[in-house]
Amino acid sequence: MSVSQLCPLGEIAEFFSGFAWKAGRFSDTPLGMPIIRIQNVGADASRDFKYWPDNYADRFVITKGDLLLTLSGSFRTAIWPGPDALLNQRIVKVSPKSNTDSRWLFYALEEAMVRIAGMGRHALVSNVALSDLKELKIDVPPLEEQRRIAGILDQAAELCRLRTRALDKLNTLGQAIFHEMFGSHCDQLNARKGTLGDFADFFSGNTLPDGEEFADQANGYLILKVSDLNREGNTDAVTMAASWSRKTGTRASTCPAGALVFPKRGGAIGTNKKRLLDRPAILDPNLMGVAPKQSFMTSDFLEGWFSCFDLSGIASGSSVPQLNKKDLDPLPVVLPSFENQLVYSKRRSTLKEMQARARVAQDTANALFASLQHRAFRGEL
Repeated sequence: MSVSQLCPLGEIAEFFSGFAWKAGRFSDTPLGMPIIRIQNVGADASRDFKYWPDNYADRFVITKGDLLLTLSGSFRTAIWPGPDALLNQRIVKVSPKSNTDSRWLFYALEEAMVRIAGMGRHALVSNVALSDLKELKIDVPPLEEQRRIAGILDQAAELCRLRTRALDKLNTLGQAIFHEMFGSHCDQLNARKGTLGDFADFFSGNTLPDGEEFADQANGYLILKVSDLNREGNTDAVTMAASWSRKTGTRASTCPAGALVFPKRGGAIGTNKKRLLDRPAILDPNLMGVAPKQSFMTSDFLEGWFSCFDLSGIASGSSVPQLNKKDLDPLPVVLPSFENQLVYSKRRSTLKEMQARARVAQDTANALFASLQHRAFRGEL
């Protein structure tokens, strides 16, 4: 293998800066060309486009496969997946010069992202000057070595994508199983009709006092906030003793194990932020819980039923949407037999085991890619 050379980034790549399109003329409707803003670079590249309805110069058009780098706020690089779009300010198109492989350059920029972000000139928003970026030193191997490194990293990145895709499919399978077993097309023998209030109890969050001592943490209740809902396990949540009392002398009401907890205020209503409790919890004021009456409904069925229901559609309030017991209590429920609910729970349990294995495989693939990338740009691959 030939020796690498330390080169300024400007010697191996050319940079083309985006244009300062006038925001006042942006359109939300898909008329004209989409505009690539910073939030469009990366995982959500095709979402939340603004459009330019007027004339433009062809040199600002970005096509599928172009390499982009953001230079403001959130620093990241991405291969543009399409569609053809106009490049906005504070984003640059990066093109490899001769003797530089385009895929290797992408991985090199990714590996250097911490250093690039550290070059930011802080005002209200951190910005990197293009002149500074061009002076960033990169260890550049010969072209054939670049291609070899890019090929190895491409394979590792594809493995990461496959693992993520598999987990995404498993995450949608639970809802599909629910629809298959309990959808309207199914024969609901021995089903019972009623309202959610007939088959479940409701629990509201508490206004929690500050400055209290937390005791008996191993055996206490969880204290949950909206940010805790999608976390695995209980390690990130604060715990408190069952005997803890509020300053008024009354015990904070608790939500029991088996309840489904979700946001009841603001824009988080209707999102996928939900948590099925495996132990009692005290909820903050922005949360509410629904616990199945054990003689009628399993917790798994309750979770599956809510996964098929849009809570934002029934929230009350104009300025700040809000959910209350009165909104949920009258919702119609067709409750299948308890035996069928238990069959569903068994299938859900099998699915959760598959999801756990898929998460381990995803973490392993991501760790492998990170290790290979680290070694590749230190001459160890």
